Amino acid sequence: MSGHYGWDGSDHHDSSYDGGGFTRAHSAYSSSSYTAPKVETRKSETKETPFTRPFETKSRDTSRSSKYVDFDPRRKQKTTKKNVLILSIDMTGSMGQWREEILDRCAMLYKEAQGYVGEELEILFTVFGDTPCCNDKVEVAPLGSGPELENYLQAFGRMQGGPNDCESAELPALYVLRNLDTSSAQSVYFFTITDELAYETPKGYEVLGISGQVPTTKDLFTQLKVKMGTYLILADVGNYSSRTLKFWEETIGKQHIAMLDDARRCVDVILGIVAKVSGQYEEFTRDLTKRQKGTEFGDINISTVLNATSLIEGGPMTPTVAVGEGTKSLLDPSVMKTKTLTKSTKETKSLLD
Repeated sequence: MSGHYGWDGSDHHDSSYDGGGFTRAHSAYSSSSYTAPKVETRKSETKETPFTRPFETKSRDTSRSSKYVDFDPRRKQKTTKKNVLILSIDMTGSMGQWREEILDRCAMLYKEAQGYVGEELEILFTVFGDTPCCNDKVEVAPLGSGPELENYLQAFGRMQGGPNDCESAELPALYVLRNLDTSSAQSVYFFTITDELAYETPKGYEVLGISGQVPTTKDLFTQLKVKMGTYLILADVGNYSSRTLKFWEETIGKQHIAMLDDARRCVDVILGIVAKVSGQYEEFTRDLTKRQKGTEFGDINISTVLNATSLIEGGPMTPTVAVGEGTKSLLDPSVMKTKTLTKSTKETKSLLD
């Protein structure tokens, strides 16, 4: 695949992509591709960037007219479809190209996820930085389906991040727990993508329009795991330590963590987790092998994805037990009646750029 996967099912070349393969994926990422939201300054005062921001359509679809999207994290939302994916993305400088790589595969994420969970799917994107240290905002897009998702990802603002080793990953999680009603959904998957610790207790949560007492970050993720499949993609960008991993193992559990050092495989890993906890991991593995085998770095890409998902167990309505080196899904019979467990046989596209 050269560029990003198109919504019409075809590959579209993205001229901004340099085609550097595995070497590029493991080299230091630059934040030069990001454009921070403009702020108006007058003397020593800074005017905050509003939550409402125009779509940045760039060259991806020039036919779409520019319009505004509301990213206000105080807005309450309610899911309307049976299946929901929630992606909470660290947007600070250390995360380099991760948002861009997810953006390039947004159509792939949506269409392939439909093959595993069903056609009724909506996705919620939210981004975060370091709120208490740098006054970074938490931005939450509207729930969406189809091409509009790409617009939301493009329009998110870049976050500053701070000098400490914490980011505010707990704030989007608190938003999902308190401000997002998922009661009508049958399966919900929540992914946090970061390279840093979260704060042990939510700080700056007033930006979510929430007041009063809130749970500790560990209790917060424990509550989320009861309601939905809750996972962490721990990005290895060369700066996290054993302390980072220990924090997340104690907060979310090691069987809910996928460690990944290649941003371009992030969508692969998300799809692999969805497939694994819905009893379709063998299908996913065959699919992945078919897409990657024979490509220049296919074996490495396959190994990267399978290693990242190797410890994942459990999920929404799909508890698992260990069987040898893998896992066996113990699907609820009621879920079997409402979910299609065999992935569509449509032609698949390679995720190798």
